[in-house]
Amino acid sequence: MMTTSVQIAGVGYSLNAKLSSLGVSTCSDLQKLSLASLQKQFGMKTGQMLYKCCRGTDDRTFRTGMERKSVSAEMNYGIRFTTVGHSLTVKLGLINFLVCSFFI
Repeated sequence: MMTTSVQIAGVGYSLNAKLSSLGVSTCSDLQKLSLASLQKQFGMKTGQMLYKCCRGTDDRTFRTGMERKSVSAEMNYGIRFTTVGHSLTVKLGLINFLVCSFFI
């Protein structure tokens, strides 16, 4: 089954709607458009980003070592505790995970 929207980082609902109006629903469709036509429709910067990303080219720098602003953990509600001891064990495991994540 074909996807009905272009799956590229930075392409949200609004940009997808504009692409759909041009008959573009996949990266393959997008690759058929020239750089000049994309820049005319979407502007220099966005047109170039669309042109490159649909072809698998991403020139953005990859940043590592950024300071963490928050730490979280999720617990699936599919887990059913059978005893109070079991629930405490799981909760202590989550606490340990959060503490370890905070200091890494």
